[in-house]
Amino acid sequence: MWVTSFEFPLTRIDASTNKVVQQFHGDGGDAVRFGLGSVWLSNLRAANVWRLDPKRIVATLPE
Repeated sequence: MWVTSFEFPLTRIDASTNKVVQQFHGDGGDAVRFGLGSVWLSNLRAANVWRLDPKRIVATLPE
């Protein structure tokens, strides 16, 4: 499951455990959608939309 929130534009949650497994920090995160095999993330401040391949997205959670 993918979600977006203020200052965390993209967060991946494991639906079976309800735990965050990936998280990105930065601008963006106005809306997130999944379609055509991609994750789509909008950034209204920058007036753009990012198309991300969910198989290639890599992030490390702070420990």
